[in-house]
Amino acid sequence: MRRFFVMTWMSLGVAAACSSSGDNKAPTPDHPAALPDPMNGQTGSPGQCGCTQDADCSGPLIQGIDSLKVPGHHDWRFVGSECARRDTNDSRRLFAHPTACLCHRVFGDAGSFVPENNLILGDHPICDLDGRSNDCLYGCKDFPECDPADASSCDATCADIETRIAKDEAKIFDAAIRTSKCSTDRCICESVIRVEDRCYAALAPGAKVYHCSLSDAAILADAYPTTYVGGGSNKTYQLDPDASNWCE
Repeated sequence: MRRFFVMTWMSLGVAAACSSSGDNKAPTPDHPAALPDPMNGQTGSPGQCGCTQDADCSGPLIQGIDSLKVPGHHDWRFVGSECARRDTNDSRRLFAHPTACLCHRVFGDAGSFVPENNLILGDHPICDLDGRSNDCLYGCKDFPECDPADASSCDATCADIETRIAKDEAKIFDAAIRTSKCSTDRCICESVIRVEDRCYAALAPGAKVYHCSLSDAAILADAYPTTYVGGGSNKTYQLDPDASNWCE
């Protein structure tokens, strides 16, 4: 009898603070959380104000857009790799594939890696690593599997993602803010951003892509519905342990 179980992956691009902190850094593939305002909107529960004026919304976005107009950079290096097998009893090893590559990284002048800094490929059902411009650098279906018995099984895969990151960081993007305003009646920021030929209502990994032929009003109406539906932003999947992978 086939056994199914339920797993929830965190959805990216959830509501976050509208104002920027003083130590924000330019967005990089290794620091996706540094991207400004995932939803450019409300913080906490409905009713809590996320902005009081348009500048509260446009300021963080300007920083993010400006960072796309120059090459990116990162302060880590790969120092090895490991192929790990899925373990349904360990949430840290509940990979989207039966196996996953743990690309070991060290930051700055550190001499050795720590597991928390691993870049894991084969882990998520949609995208394992987002690029600087909201695109996906390494999707679930890109992962070729690996062999835990082979110590070098992940070397080529980790070298591949290193090349993809380098190409992404070398790019200079045509990006602009189409609109950014504080909806004072709803206390949230409402913004439309264009990156190349793609439009978003958020500058963050996992943000929904809109066709840029749509008006700002149409994009905002979809991104910021007037009716709030309570509940978490996590997506729940019914997983079949006998499936070759759980890619969407």
